[in-house]
Amino acid sequence: MDADYPHRGSNFHADTHPVDDSIGFKRFRGMTVQFLAAARSNLISKDAPRIAVDEVDAYDPSLGNVKNLIDIRRQTYGKESMAAFISHPDRAGGSDAAHWNAGVMAVYADSTRCTWWWPCPHCGAFSSPNPGTARHMALTYAAEGPLDEVAASARLVCPVNGCLIDDADRRAMNLRGRWVGAGETIDEEGVVEGVRATRETAGYWIVGVMSPFLLHGIGGLARARVEAERAMEAGEDDKSLREVMTKQWGVPYDPPRRFGSLDAAVLAERAEPALRLGQVPPGVRFLTAAADVQGGRFEGMVRGWGEGGESWLCDHWNMPADPATSPADWDVMIARLLQPLPLADGSGRVMRVRAAGYDSGGEAGVTTLGYEAWLRARRAGFARLRGKVDGRDAWTLLPLKGMGTPNAPRLAVVYPDSQRKDRKAGARGQIPTGQYSANRFKDDLSNHLATADGGAKAVHVPADLLGNHMAQPRNPAPPHLFFEQLVVEVRNAQGLWSNPRRARNEATDLMVMTHVLAHLHGLSRLQW
Repeated sequence: MDADYPHRGSNFHADTHPVDDSIGFKRFRGMTVQFLAAARSNLISKDAPRIAVDEVDAYDPSLGNVKNLIDIRRQTYGKESMAAFISHPDRAGGSDAAHWNAGVMAVYADSTRCTWWWPCPHCGAFSSPNPGTARHMALTYAAEGPLDEVAASARLVCPVNGCLIDDADRRAMNLRGRWVGAGETIDEEGVVEGVRATRETAGYWIVGVMSPFLLHGIGGLARARVEAERAMEAGEDDKSLREVMTKQWGVPYDPPRRFGSLDAAVLAERAEPALRLGQVPPGVRFLTAAADVQGGRFEGMVRGWGEGGESWLCDHWNMPADPATSPADWDVMIARLLQPLPLADGSGRVMRVRAAGYDSGGEAGVTTLGYEAWLRARRAGFARLRGKVDGRDAWTLLPLKGMGTPNAPRLAVVYPDSQRKDRKAGARGQIPTGQYSANRFKDDLSNHLATADGGAKAVHVPADLLGNHMAQPRNPAPPHLFFEQLVVEVRNAQGLWSNPRRARNEATDLMVMTHVLAHLHGLSRLQW
């Protein structure tokens, strides 16, 4: 409002002068507002009870920790003072919270960390559009084709029942949404339990798909991202993609990972003669096991995990079976997965498997028999819930399903057999399924296999796997079938892995699934 013409009902003083309504200063009844540039002189010389810090991530990094400077400016007013920090996450060090050490995400990291949860318009299950949540509702789209088709294909995906959600549904979902903070959990029915963590800062993370002012809707988000990715693939730098992710998607930017080409012969040369299949070597702290479903057999693996995510391949086996028709074969397979392994020290002691899982997809009948086998294992006490880790149910036995779509959640434990709109409050599916981003875990595997000198993230493979170890173990002459299966997939510029030759890749799938289970049980957050 022009201060020269105050009128009745205005918040301006009747004696307002032009100086009281300038670009940098506003005088209201009972208060004044001053707009200041983010300069050091202003940050260290102005006291105020209410301070709003806008786009803090765009401030000059030489200013240091702006929040500390602002807190000093509030001290005169004590507990009555407040500060609001608002910004796109330009200075976050990526999506990993361990790297939120600058800018607005550093403030958020030390806050109540509230995330937004809203109900699926089709099945009613609550999930969150915020990355890293236990049930992340991701934005999916066709990454290939003309940009108009990319935009038209954009949908949100309910992580509980796989429902596809249109852009037009977001407004109604927002009206029923709620904030859930650190220390609280929310079930699929929207019931919030627990006590929100006590913090001096209340933090709320708003991402792009939540915004009611989103230009061109979620299709616009998909289009902008794919356009920036294609520009980078054509030789441009990643500036445009960074801007799209932080400014439009509202998430910390992860620079594209660099992957060297892996060679089966090189991996085979690293095989360690001192390691033997069927034993747990020194350094292993816990075991995970996984089984892949193939026509006429199950293929299984046990992987041991140690400090810093270093791992050892402890066992690998094939079991003739009929996974599509034989319930008994499933029971035998699960018993084999959970079988303890002896320690390599000759003491006679054994180590139990902490978590096991198996592929729940495949030919007709496999999913149904896999779910039925889980129910029998549950009744027999083999499938137990150990509690929650990062908001996810950590089961000792879990059917698994890889999600190959762009932007799929890293890992979610869902109950896909739950009823939909007609379900009663409190009802839920009986059978959990671990849905994971196959692309992100294959990224991890590629990096782990490229670690050649041991230590954190390195993978140790016994020489028993050389040659065709099922028929002739420790054969130094190629082909080394296990190692070839680790390198058959290739990654495109959009971060999607594929098997263009349709060659066998069971070893890759098993390595991924054993890592998924370790991640579910807290591998990335262990204090060794």
